[in-house]
Amino acid sequence: MLKLLLFILIVTNLSFANWWNDLWLNKNQQGILLLNKDNPKDAADTFINKDWKAVSYYKSKDYNNAYEYFKNNKTAIGYYNQGNSLAKMNKIDEAIDAYQNALKIQSDFEDALYNLNLLRQIKKNQDKQDKKDKKNKNQKKQDQNKKDQKKQDQNKQDQNKQDQNKQDQNKQDQNKQDQNKQDQNKQDQNKQDQNKQDQNKQDQNKQDQNKQDQNKQDQNKQDQNKQDQNKQDQNKQDQNKQDQNKQDQNKQDQNKQDQSKQEQGKEEKKKMNEKNDASSLADKNKKDKDQQKVNASLQKEKEKEKDKEKVKQILARVPDDPGGLLRNKFLRDYQKQQEVGSNE
Repeated sequence: MLKLLLFILIVTNLSFANWWNDLWLNKNQQGILLLNKDNPKDAADTFINKDWKAVSYYKSKDYNNAYEYFKNNKTAIGYYNQGNSLAKMNKIDEAIDAYQNALKIQSDFEDALYNLNLLRQIKKNQDKQDKKDKKNKNQKKQDQNKKDQKKQDQNKQDQNKQDQNKQDQNKQDQNKQDQNKQDQNKQDQNKQDQNKQDQNKQDQNKQDQNKQDQNKQDQNKQDQNKQDQNKQDQNKQDQNKQDQNKQDQNKQDQNKQDQSKQEQGKEEKKKMNEKNDASSLADKNKKDKDQQKVNASLQKEKEKEKDKEKVKQILARVPDDPGGLLRNKFLRDYQKQQEVGSNE
């Protein structure tokens, strides 16, 4: 334990008769009273004397302020007290210097020498301990560094392994993605090709169907045209046949009419000859009259032939009618006219 040598002003425990005397104490006297009452902190604030102020700070364990006031004292006791304050703040080297300065002024200062040797031993032990601590610290640091290095190496290996695994996984994933992409592209291409084939097949079927439909339409049209042409030809043949039959019938009717007229003329001529004997004049007149009738009838027949010829010429100018309706209409009208004329 450090020894503290204090220079103490010779101030005894003062007692005063009454409080009135207290009013006349100075700051240093008041500080001594506080210090004696074991109130060093208030005493330090009260003292004006720097040495007593330093002692009060030291007793209150405010070693920093104590040193600040002690360092102004350049005596052996001042350096001694500086050394004690510095030692309390664990400033060993500075404390040793202060004790040495005290011994330089007062070589037989036993407390200063004791404290100096004590601090030197403490420093020696402290240096030894510091060296040991430093060595331990260095060893610990080396061990820690070695451990950290090992851990870093392990981490690096683990990281490299993870990176390698990750790269391998990424490569596998990439290869899988590429393979999937290739498969997908192949499927898409096959699908496109199949769709294209199906579309081409549909287009070809549609073209074939359209061609078949067109051919069927053309064939139907040709068949219809052929049927129409055959029908027209048949109608024309029928019309021609009807016309020929009608001409033949008309000719037969005309021949029959002519034959009937000739027979009628002969009959009339016979009758006239038979009546000539009764009355030649009357017969002659009658004969003349009959002859006139015959001539009129012949004239009328000739006019009918002319009318028939005109009708044929008119019908010849009429366009072909498959149904023969127009010609039949003209013919019926003509026949009605003839029947009306005959009845008259």
